[in-house]
Amino acid sequence: MFLYNKYTKWYFSIIESAKKQNRKRSEELYYENHHIIPQSLGGKRNKENEVLLTAKEHYICHYLLIKMVENNEDRTKMSFGFHGMRRNPNGNGKRYNSRLYENVKKRISYLISGENNPFYGKGHFGEDNHFYGKTHKPETKKKISENLTGLMIGEKNPFYGKNHSDETKQKLRECRSKPIEVLFTDGRIQYFPTKRSLGPYLGKSEALGAKLNNPTYKCLWEKYNIENIKEL
Repeated sequence: MFLYNKYTKWYFSIIESAKKQNRKRSEELYYENHHIIPQSLGGKRNKENEVLLTAKEHYICHYLLIKMVENNEDRTKMSFGFHGMRRNPNGNGKRYNSRLYENVKKRISYLISGENNPFYGKGHFGEDNHFYGKTHKPETKKKISENLTGLMIGEKNPFYGKNHSDETKQKLRECRSKPIEVLFTDGRIQYFPTKRSLGPYLGKSEALGAKLNNPTYKCLWEKYNIENIKEL
């Protein structure tokens, strides 16, 4: 999968160094979750394939991945991922370097952390969504359309005109409906028939229940006194 070159050595040197530090997210320390083997290259979403990196390390690793892969198809995938990190949402034509990317991500994390986040304790669907019942103005819709030009949407999307097979749909349904066992920090063990049903148990939305089952959001477990979640 990866070429044996200096970029690969540098990449895994960063990964191993981060792993040895046994990092944990906190209000003081900002880290980003990184898949060691990217999902687009077959990497899994599990603890063994994940590591917490600083924003600068994350930026550099995605650049190195472009230099590490063997074929043009994989190189294109890695280039799209890196391009997304470099994009400046201000639309002024400038691109983020590793230092600016780190500063911006830290600042954003600080500004929307905790109760400052409009989705604090909420999901993203229905009345929980801050945009619920609203619509964009015509000029806003036009600007969004212009910003999407050139992206992999419509006929440019490799999945355009295609549908998941019945077998794939069934697997997705089964994954969402799997029962789970939740171990809380006080030693309690609770069983839930589906991942989403964890949310209402906590007094929150079903969307939050699904979110807590996503390894990317393990940082939220401490807030809800969750020690571990296991599929049954």
